[in-house]
Amino acid sequence: MKPSVRKRQERLKDKKRKRVIQSNNIPYILEQIQPLQPFVFNPGTILTQPHTWIIHRLFKMPLKQRLAEFANYEMNIKSVFPSFMEAICKEYMVEMRLRYQFRRLANAFIRRQMDRKSSDLVDPITLNPIVHPIYVYDRRQKRRYVFEAESLNKSIKKNLYAQQYTVPHPKRPINILTNKSFMYVQLISIYDQLLSTRCRMEDFSLYRKWGFRLETWKHHMYNHIYVTAIKEELYNYQSADGQDMLEDFIKDMMSVCNIPLTHLFETTLTNAVAWYPDHSLLQQLRSLCVTSYEANIFHLNTGVLIAARFDNLFRPNHPKCPLWDMVMDRMQADSEAEAAAEAADALASLSVDSDGDVIMQG
Repeated sequence: MKPSVRKRQERLKDKKRKRVIQSNNIPYILEQIQPLQPFVFNPGTILTQPHTWIIHRLFKMPLKQRLAEFANYEMNIKSVFPSFMEAICKEYMVEMRLRYQFRRLANAFIRRQMDRKSSDLVDPITLNPIVHPIYVYDRRQKRRYVFEAESLNKSIKKNLYAQQYTVPHPKRPINILTNKSFMYVQLISIYDQLLSTRCRMEDFSLYRKWGFRLETWKHHMYNHIYVTAIKEELYNYQSADGQDMLEDFIKDMMSVCNIPLTHLFETTLTNAVAWYPDHSLLQQLRSLCVTSYEANIFHLNTGVLIAARFDNLFRPNHPKCPLWDMVMDRMQADSEAEAAAEAADALASLSVDSDGDVIMQG
């Protein structure tokens, strides 16, 4: 230890020692000590004095922190002023009840005012008459919104299962009229009202179980949302991404099963997926494609089983089957029609002069 630090500590110890000695040498005169007067507590002190400790400390805190502070305050004060503590508790409970009743009265008045303004009888999502109404109150806008239970449930599920190019990107449920996310209290109200209907709300129930936290929902449901997005793309016959996914799956499995792939058959396969997406053979291959994606996403060791099922399904239909024959016939008809159109255009560009010679017009 440095000498300067040691000297500083010795000085502090000397000062403390002198203070203790001085305090012990001070004589106490009992006559000069005045007796303590009893504390008198007037009822209604908290209600009439706005600058008390209870008002500024307790009622400015959240409920959990308020109760913790109040318990700590009770432990420190009750041993010294028992009557004062009992009176404080009584006044505190009276004020809490008064605040609760006035809050209920204010909410009922505001809700009645919003009910008077609203006269919505048509669902804003489907534009159909409302059969099972769901009421959503917005205190900020001072409006009441009415939705059909089934359409609102579907809208919430669509936001929770939102995706971009099969990549899960869930969103918070939004009010379609304001394009803003529902607040926590509104989501609880919607959930309680949907419970009284016959809507299937398993996904919304899970979202409610996890406290309406979007990050928790995405963490637990990411793979499920991914599989759902792939199914939507594959079973959407107008989706170019879905057609490419199915075509790539068939080509990859043909390579795994050692089935030859020629340029002609590749063109035929591309046209078949685009022209006849609802054919029974393609439907079975599409279902097998979904199973393959599920195995990859959930890390299931079923590659051999999927390859065997594909081989049993596809090999008997390669290279000849009614589907490929229809595609070949259509391709041949299109090529003949295209050649005829080109010949007609070439004839239209020819003309005959006065000598009988054929002249091509520029």
